[in-house]
Amino acid sequence: MNDQNQLEKLQDVSMICESEVLDLLWVDSYGFNTLDRLYSNISLVEHILQVIPDFEEFFDSCVWRNEYIECKKLFQRVLTSEGVCYTMNTLASSEIFRTENLHGDFAYLESTEMSRNWTIEEGYKSEDNNTYPRRGRKNGAEPDLKVVLKDNPEQKDKLCNKLKNGFKIFIHHPADLPQPSLYYYSALSSQVSSMALKFDILRTSNSLDSLPVEQRQCYFPHERQLRYFQSYSSNNCRVECLTNYTFTKCGCVAFYMPYHISDKICTLAKFECVKNAKEEVAQTHGMESISDNAHACQCLPSCNSIDYDAEILKSEFHIKDYMTSFTKSFGYDDIYSETIMGNDSFSKIELFYKLPRFMSFKRSELFGKTDFLANCGGLLGLFLGFSFLSLVEIIYFITLRIWCALAREKRYQKNEK
Repeated sequence: MNDQNQLEKLQDVSMICESEVLDLLWVDSYGFNTLDRLYSNISLVEHILQVIPDFEEFFDSCVWRNEYIECKKLFQRVLTSEGVCYTMNTLASSEIFRTENLHGDFAYLESTEMSRNWTIEEGYKSEDNNTYPRRGRKNGAEPDLKVVLKDNPEQKDKLCNKLKNGFKIFIHHPADLPQPSLYYYSALSSQVSSMALKFDILRTSNSLDSLPVEQRQCYFPHERQLRYFQSYSSNNCRVECLTNYTFTKCGCVAFYMPYHISDKICTLAKFECVKNAKEEVAQTHGMESISDNAHACQCLPSCNSIDYDAEILKSEFHIKDYMTSFTKSFGYDDIYSETIMGNDSFSKIELFYKLPRFMSFKRSELFGKTDFLANCGGLLGLFLGFSFLSLVEIIYFITLRIWCALAREKRYQKNEK
C-alpha cells in the first residue's frame, strides 16, 4: 500500500473518532487534511470495517432468560455516526428499509430475523414466547438479559477515542434505525449497570383521522410515506431528512446515512460541512409545526407511539478478584487467572422491566359535534328552562298553530256567507 492509500485509510478511519478530535484533525495547519478528496465510495466503509475489533474481542458472554446464548444470535452490526455499533431486537433490514430505493453495495444494518407474532400497530398478538422482537418477562427473579463486555485499553487508539471509556447504551424502538443520541446510558469498566426499562404508550382515536394534520400535530401510519423506510416514525423521518439535507448542502452523505447511491460518501474534507448540516437540521426540529415552518422536516410524532426510558443502578463488578479466588481454590496460581482474563477490563449489563404493567394513554377529541350540541342544550336548559322539546313547541305555535287558526277562520267566514 502506497503512502496515499495509507493516508486515505487513515482519514476514513478517523471519521469515527470523537468530535473533539475531528475538530483538530480537520484544521489544515496540522497537515492531516492534505488530500484533494471530497467524496468516496464503498472503500470508505471497507476501511472502517477493516479496523473494528472482532466481535469476540468485546462480547464475553450473554444470558437470555437464564440461558446462555451466543451473543452473535442476539446482536447485529449497524453503521452509526459513532462508527460500528451492535443492536438487539431490531427488525430485519428488509422490514425497516425500502431496499428497492437503497444501493446494495454495503449494508447499513445486518439484522435479518423477521418479526413473528408482532406488528408495529398492535404489538404482540398473543402470550406465546416464540416472538420476535424477543419479549421480556413481566416480572422475574432474574434480569431478562445479562451481557458481559470486555475492553482492552492497550488496543485503543491513544488519539481517537481516549477521552471517554466504557460502552454507550441507546434504547430505541424495534422499527427505528438505531442511531446514537445525546441521551444515552453508559456501562463503565469494572461496573455492573442494572437497567430497569419502562415505557409510555400513546394511542390516538381514529375519530381524529378526519382532523387536519396541522391541528392534531401527529401522523397516522397511512399519512406519511418515507423514501428509504418502510414505516414512519419521527426518528426515521429525522434520519432521512438529515440525509437529504446533507446531500443538498454538501453534495454527499455521511457513510451511515441511508441513500440510493454509494459513490457520494463524504470524506474528512467534508467533515465541517456535514457538521454544519446536522446543526442546521437540529435547529428546525424545534419548529416541527407545519403551519409555523414550511421548510422544516415536518417530522411530527406518530399518532400511535411508544417511548422508552430506563433507570440505571451502578455497582462494582469484581470479576477478576472472583476468578483469582476461584482458580486458587482449585490449586492454580495467579498466572492461570491472568492468562484467562488478560489485560481486559470487564463490564456487565443487566436489563429487565421495572414494572409488570404500564399505563397506556389515549388521545381523543375533547369536544366533538355531538358533545357540543349536548352541552349547548344542557346549558340552555339549566339557565333558561329551555329544552329541545320546548323548541319544537315554539316552532309549532309559530307555524302550524297559526296556520290552523287562519284555516279555521276562513272556514267560519265561508259558512256565514
